[in-house]
Amino acid sequence: STGPGEIRVVSLGGQDKLVMNGNTRLELAGFDRRTVRLTQGQVLLRLNDPGQDKIELLSGDLRLVDVGTVFEVARDGQDTRVVVSEGAVVADPGGAGLKLMPGQRLDTTDGAAVLQAIPADISSVGSFERGQLSYVDEPLGNVIADLRRSTGIDISASTAISARRFSGTLSVERNSG
Repeated sequence: STGPGEIRVVSLGGQDKLVMNGNTRLELAGFDRRTVRLTQGQVLLRLNDPGQDKIELLSGDLRLVDVGTVFEVARDGQDTRVVVSEGAVVADPGGAGLKLMPGQRLDTTDGAAVLQAIPADISSVGSFERGQLSYVDEPLGNVIADLRRSTGIDISASTAISARRFSGTLSVERNSG
């Protein structure tokens, strides 16, 4: 786990890395650390080692399997966001088998009956690692969740404005950690 505003890099073997944003909790399973369960927060996966087995990431009831890639997953409550910038990710490989390609994202809630890819801005993937939060037409509720993780500041928005959209880049100061 990481504290608010803290970033941690975890080696998954070979050249494969997982970068945890602030206020993130996850579990790594198996001797080879190739199964990741994200219970809260935001992670960036850089999977560049063709010699390694595939990564399986679980977020609530969503199962993701990499197809050699760079992608980001965020979990807040029962909601999961996935954005792919390189390679591909298969969401729900035992069911829907939705293949997410670069420039696509998936926004879903636990128990969702349908998974649908939508266009995404890949420049936002991993921006938290650089102390920036970048968005194009993002729900304000997601922006606020990212700000809480990245800064540790306890902010919130009323339900009335959480669905409003935001485009822009926010610079966030990092706690040393």
